[in-house]
Amino acid sequence: MKRVTFLWLWVCALLWGAGVQVWGAPVTFVVDGYKYIVRSGESQRVTLSAIPRGVKDIVIPSSVQHEGVDYSVVWIGGDAIIASSIHSLSIPATVEGFSDEKYAFDDCDQLEKVTVDPSSEFFFSQDGCLYSKTLPKRCLVIPRMVKGTVVVPDDAVGGERPSLYLEDKPNIEGIVFPAGLVNLTVKDCPSLVSATFPASAEGISIDGCPSLAKLEMSGKSERYEVEDNVLYGWYTEWNSDVRLREIVFLSVDKTSYTMPADARLTSSYQAAQFAAMENLVSLSVAAGNAEYVSEDNAIYSREPFNGERSLVDLAGGLTSFHIPADVADVAHVEIPSDDYNFEDRVVPVFGMLKKLEKLTVAEGNKHFAASGNVLLQKADEAIGGGEEGWVAMLVAPALTGKVVLPDDVVKVDGMAFYGSLISSVTIPDGVMVSYGAFGNSKQLTEVIFKGSASAESSAFVGTPWLENHEPGVIYAGTTAIGLAGDLAEITIKPGTKTIGKEAFTPFDRPTSLVKVVLPDGLETIESYAFANCDKLKEINLPASLKTVVGNAFDYCTALSGLTLEEGITFLPDVFADLPVKKVYVPASVGDWEASGFGYYVEAFEVSPDNPYYKSVDGIVYAKDLATVYMVPPAKTRVRIEEGVKYIGEPDEWARMRSADITVPEIYFGDRIESISLPSTLEAVYGYGMFSYCRLKECRVYNPSPIVLEENTFPYDLSGVTLYVPEGSLEAYKNAVEWSRFGHIEEFDASAINGLPAAQEVKEVGRYTLDGRKITQPERGINLIKMSDGTTRKVVVD
Repeated sequence: MKRVTFLWLWVCALLWGAGVQVWGAPVTFVVDGYKYIVRSGESQRVTLSAIPRGVKDIVIPSSVQHEGVDYSVVWIGGDAIIASSIHSLSIPATVEGFSDEKYAFDDCDQLEKVTVDPSSEFFFSQDGCLYSKTLPKRCLVIPRMVKGTVVVPDDAVGGERPSLYLEDKPNIEGIVFPAGLVNLTVKDCPSLVSATFPASAEGISIDGCPSLAKLEMSGKSERYEVEDNVLYGWYTEWNSDVRLREIVFLSVDKTSYTMPADARLTSSYQAAQFAAMENLVSLSVAAGNAEYVSEDNAIYSREPFNGERSLVDLAGGLTSFHIPADVADVAHVEIPSDDYNFEDRVVPVFGMLKKLEKLTVAEGNKHFAASGNVLLQKADEAIGGGEEGWVAMLVAPALTGKVVLPDDVVKVDGMAFYGSLISSVTIPDGVMVSYGAFGNSKQLTEVIFKGSASAESSAFVGTPWLENHEPGVIYAGTTAIGLAGDLAEITIKPGTKTIGKEAFTPFDRPTSLVKVVLPDGLETIESYAFANCDKLKEINLPASLKTVVGNAFDYCTALSGLTLEEGITFLPDVFADLPVKKVYVPASVGDWEASGFGYYVEAFEVSPDNPYYKSVDGIVYAKDLATVYMVPPAKTRVRIEEGVKYIGEPDEWARMRSADITVPEIYFGDRIESISLPSTLEAVYGYGMFSYCRLKECRVYNPSPIVLEENTFPYDLSGVTLYVPEGSLEAYKNAVEWSRFGHIEEFDASAINGLPAAQEVKEVGRYTLDGRKITQPERGINLIKMSDGTTRKVVVD
């Protein structure tokens, strides 16, 4: 069989090499750099499968000759013309179609025009664009780099609801959409000056067209209207028959505009239609508008609430603005980020005014104030929680020079000064500097802290102050707020009270931080302080600490050396994801805040002098050994000490017994295969205490089964063996929960007082039935003495 297969493959190779098509092996050839494939069943018709790379102007031939045979080029393959180098493409009349119309021109980023032989029955071109003649008619491509004005023929786009998307065309200057079009989108066409829309349009979207100034409708439309180069969309209010107009697009070159009485603004974050217009300096609302009023080139809500108004929008070309005393709310806008390292900004509408230098608030305003052209908002309104003071919301975008924030500012809002032109800022005591607050402020060379502050890691990224800062820890008074340079080891200076939020979290670059030494006197480590420091291996937690936020060391995947110094009064909740193998509990620890530990933890070591806890074989017990508190997640075999009465504690009893400390919440991990329970055990508190264990066996030394809650053990116990003291087999078979074990066997529990505290139960001696000690298994019945004092009978074949 192998010989026949080899001969067949050899014959196919010879025929293919001779130009003869073989079943399963298409004939391909190259002429002048163009690659063709002979179409199956069509001996003289080919598909163009590839074009020469690097050629700017592609002219597809109507026919080619190969080895004396003339072939007609009738098809263009799916990947044939995907090439960024193409500037122009000429298609002959012989071409009937594309293998993949939808993606045929992908990556043709430099394509300027497509032309088609006028005699083609399948395609035609106009203004450099390619259209199909076959039904339904469709526009196949408007080249990305097409120039001048494109008039799309009325019969060039068909279908049930014809749509056309004009997107990312940097050079197009004009577009005339065809009659009959229902949905159209114009996006990111910076050179587009004019657009003519069809009366048939039901959905028009325009975005990213800063030069678009001339708009027209090709006929009377029931849905849209162009008036003075403003595109309006008609709609009817849901609760009435009143027809109103919505502003769809307003030319950015306008310097003045009066909003008609029947016009409305779009809502929410898209409300800043006028603030985005840099040339607009005069803005008003016609009398009779039921929704808005205008004042000093700004638009306000007409209906006041409790005598106060909302600022909705304002002219984008203003250099100064004054907020009246009765304004209680200012619209916010979303500004796309110009740096992938930062999120989009959501800021008060003034953030859109690139020319704004002066920003003031009338005396008596209960909600806003201004200081040094910085907009402030009452803290309890900006951040909630009833906090007193002010939040710095935004700086006038065109402001330069120095800014001194007033002493009653408690927070600088996220992105408030992002990209600002200021050169210096003074930050008062106790201020929280939020996400990206001064990010990419390219003139900011000086930051003065009047006291302590807290700052997120992104707060000063992209500023000369940070980039030119001397390598080392950055402090704001008694708070460490960041790190300049890429250091492997740092020592926080004495006197530091706080490690600020995200202080050492790498924001826009990797970190080499391996070791950190914290000083005595440190009191607080805030959220995400060291998060993502994936090379950090060593850090000490000093005795003076009062608070460590649980996520402070998130994703510190190499931090195995976490040391708690004697004197610290709590075990912080930071171990869940750390590769720590042994957790040392100092004598001073009372409150056990840690709620979870990673799979790496093999043992807990409690100081012998701790008055609350004791460790035996890596397990944490109450000092008097009456209660089990914590089992290492990495353990696979667990033996609870004799004398233990309780596993876990009922909440009421725990509060009475341990009113001065917070005790651990016990958990038996899913790696445990074997559990040994002492004869002194009286109760197991906690639903499903062992339910996550991968049990293979459970050994009980109490001859009388204790009462357990339902599902204390895993759901499926069919393959798990329960070992019980001799004489208690029937009692366990009839006891609720214990009876669920698949196998229940008796064992000799008489040697209980001599039980070692080893983690693994091992063979320590082997004997024959007549008592002779042997060193290796012998055929027959062997008696095996185990390290836990039990004896087993084993049959050896």
